[in-house]
Amino acid sequence: MAFFGTLWAYTGIMGLQGWGVPLLLVMAVAIGIALFIGGDSLIRASRELTNQVSKTDLIRGKRTRFWL
Repeated sequence: MAFFGTLWAYTGIMGLQGWGVPLLLVMAVAIGIALFIGGDSLIRASRELTNQVSKTDLIRGKRTRFWL
């Protein structure tokens, strides 16, 4: 999503055709890189999470599936 958001920002900025285009383009790319790094770090951190479910959540999930 960070990549496609940056691509859309690039497309919009190129349509402006003004003096501020280089600065806006640098800002959009910097924000896109920051979002990509943040997303990558979240994905890496989520790998360390356990796959455990509490008993109350497990019972609640079974009850929900029963009525569906």
